[in-house]
Amino acid sequence: MLAIQVDDDGKATPDSAPMPGVGLLGMRERVTALGGRLRAEPRSEGGFTVQAELPVDQTS
Repeated sequence: MLAIQVDDDGKATPDSAPMPGVGLLGMRERVTALGGRLRAEPRSEGGFTVQAELPVDQTS
C-alpha cells in the first residue's frame, strides 16, 4: 500500500463548507478506480488535508 498525505495551510476551517468544484471528486474517482481510498477534510488548525491510499503491485 502506498500512502500519500498532503496538508495545506489555506483558509479552510472545520466549520466552513468546502468550495464547490470537481478537484476532490476527480481525485476520489481516480483513487477508487485504482482500488484505493481517499480522505479529504479541513484540518483543526486551519487548511485542508488530503490522504490517499493506493494498492501497489507486489510483482513489479
